[in-house]
Amino acid sequence: MSWNVSTIRRGYHDPRCAADEALRRIFSSLPRADQRGWAELYVRGIIGTSRKKSLRNIAEAVGMPGAVPSFQQFISQSPWDWEGVAADLRQEVLRSRAPEVWVMDCLAVPKRGRLSVGVERQFVPRIGRTVNSQVGVGLFHVSRSGSLPVSWRLLLPRRWLGDQRLRALARVPPATARGR
Repeated sequence: MSWNVSTIRRGYHDPRCAADEALRRIFSSLPRADQRGWAELYVRGIIGTSRKKSLRNIAEAVGMPGAVPSFQQFISQSPWDWEGVAADLRQEVLRSRAPEVWVMDCLAVPKRGRLSVGVERQFVPRIGRTVNSQVGVGLFHVSRSGSLPVSWRLLLPRRWLGDQRLRALARVPPATARGR
């Protein structure tokens, strides 16, 4: 099936909905309407599935199980500036509530495979064992109602820094290859 912007938004867009308006602002820096549509659906799918956040489950959560290749293309190959989206997300968070505290922290995300960017076998204190995981550092906006990351970076282990072929396979831009 061929997906276009009207197919993407059908049933998921209500101009009166605060979430729709927030998503529109967060993804306003994306240059093309189809990119903005896929970005909004991707977020809705992540929020809408209680299962593992795979592209298959995300597509099913938004009622588009055949759209997995389109999500894959949007995430992996579509040219868009993530920093513009991150800046818009920060603005949206600050617009919604003032922080009570700013927290900078490291976060380890356990991963099943070894092919995601920066995955390394390492000890993760939160779960108390050694597992494949990614490690990032983030700045979090914290208030009584919760915390939200507003700036973040994925840290690359030495093995990733020393292996240009591995970085190329994972499409890590050469200028961003810094480690810990």
